Amino acid sequence: MMNDGWNAFVQETLQFNDRSNTRLLNAVRLSKGEEFVADVRALMKTARSEHGLLRVVKEPVGMKQSSTKHGSITEMWLNQRSTSSGIRGAIYIQVKPARWLKITYSA
Repeated sequence: MMNDGWNAFVQETLQFNDRSNTRLLNAVRLSKGEEFVADVRALMKTARSEHGLLRVVKEPVGMKQSSTKHGSITEMWLNQRSTSSGIRGAIYIQVKPARWLKITYSA
């Protein structure tokens, strides 16, 4: 009985996150293009956070990283820490001046 309620809650949360992310990424697509959005989605999948809720923040936290591994995303900021249950972190990608997408993850 409790598992049914929990499973329903998880499904609702995943659906909410997916709808919210789709709206946000549609707005990003207008300024950054389809390739950039596809690269964000691929990065989310790599971080095993494809159903995590994207946030927009005013500034990144962590260390700046440069890479050519993620297509049109050549710079990102990583903030990662170890916890008793594993690793938690966030990836920040600039989409406008003073606006960053925040992708959270855990492993």
